[in-house]
This record gives sequence, C-alpha cells and structure tokens, in this order.
Amino acid sequence: MSAIITDFITTYTDWIKQNSAQRIVNGFTEVTTPFLDQHNDMIQFYVQRSGNEFFFTDDGYTLGDLEMSGFSLTPKRKEMIQSIAHMLNVEIKDNAIIVSTTNPSKVAEKEHIMVQAIMKISDMFYLASPKVHGLFMDDVKTFFYNSDIRFTPSLMFSGKSGLPQRFDFVIPASKKRPERMITTINQPSQQSVQSAIFSWDDVKSIRKEDSEGYLILNDKTRKNASLVEAAQSRGMKAFWWSERERYLDQLVS
Repeated sequence: MSAIITDFITTYTDWIKQNSAQRIVNGFTEVTTPFLDQHNDMIQFYVQRSGNEFFFTDDGYTLGDLEMSGFSLTPKRKEMIQSIAHMLNVEIKDNAIIVSTTNPSKVAEKEHIMVQAIMKISDMFYLASPKVHGLFMDDVKTFFYNSDIRFTPSLMFSGKSGLPQRFDFVIPASKKRPERMITTINQPSQQSVQSAIFSWDDVKSIRKEDSEGYLILNDKTRKNASLVEAAQSRGMKAFWWSERERYLDQLVS
C-alpha cells in the first residue's frame, strides 16, 4: 500500500511541475499553475525576492474577480475569508492574498499554501444562480449542527510530503467510528478533487491508522460521477451534497 501512495504523490507533483510555467513580469516572477479557477483559467500568483525575503501575492485578483462576478463581500463573507486566511497562515491586505518567508526551504510550502488559499476562497460561493448567496461550507456546518454531529472546523496537518494540508472539518473518533477528516468542494472539478485526494493521501499515513477521509461535493453547481469514483478509488468516502442523509450514520456516531 505504501508504494502505491508514494507513486501517487510522485505522479501528482510531477504533473504539477510539467504543467506549470513561470516568467518575469515587472520585477515579479509570475507562476502559472495547472489548477483552474471559476473561469477555467489557470491559477496564477506572483513571487518577488528582496534580500532574504520571498514575497508571494495574487495581486488582488481572487477577491477582485469575485466582486466583478457580482458577489458583494458582506461582513459574514469577509469573516469567512479571514478564517480561511488565518488557517492557511496567509494575509489579506488591500484585497490581495499575501504570504512571505525568509527561509528558502519554506518556498515550496508557501507556493502550495498560495494555491490552496486561492482555490479555497474562490470555491466559497455558489455560481449556479445569481439569486443564491449562501456559503457551501456554512450549509455543511448547519447540517452538522442540526444533525448533532460533533466536529472541529478548519484544521491543518503536516503531511508526509512536509506540506501543510487543510481540512474543513474533523470529526473526532468515538467508540463506534474512527477519526473522520472532511474536505468540502463547492465547484467540483478534476483539479479540485485531485488536490483533495493528494491532501488525504499525504496525511493519512501519519494520522491514526483507521482515520477516514471524506469528500463532500456540491451538486447544486455541477455533477460528474467520475469525480466521486476518482476519490473513492483512493480510499476516500466521497458523496454528493444531495445524498448527505445516506451518510448521516457514518458521521454522527
């Protein structure tokens, strides 16, 4: 089993390397990744080195694009964004996602965190209808509360790769069930599911032996059976939001 996991992580990181690019733009290094945003454009961020400091920013694109798409940043939404930023150890300054380090060995980790922050903040909002203004993560949290499911929100663990991996909810172990680590995806895509699988593969070998990884996909925006199958093939318990009642016994106990 360990060989399979190692091969998967290597394949994943090789895919990122082979499908990423960088160039110099106005004194910054523009990094283009294979991960896609809500417009199916490749996610980009910028890096500048000044002395011993490496500075990373999305140049305000993520939040600016959400506002241009018609989403107002209400106090509740700003609070949620700040919560994500806090958990990923990034800052929101002048609407830009930023992070920095003076440790060269942390550069890869900060690049990984930038992509996670951009993807997670972009993923917060429904896109199916301009009349819907809810937050998918809030819907999941409300479902947990109403169903008496015990959980801790927004926890981050260091994986076998050394990179930090964030999970939206963790349900502690009980006498009946093991620890359950849950990722939610509002806009399911091959890239977002692949990222969730990598995060789970990266941490499961260093968590408790029987820990379980769950993936909850919002099918109010899009639905593709192959995405669930991909996660299940890697040992995750993946299901669509509309099917949540079928999994209640596994989450509440």
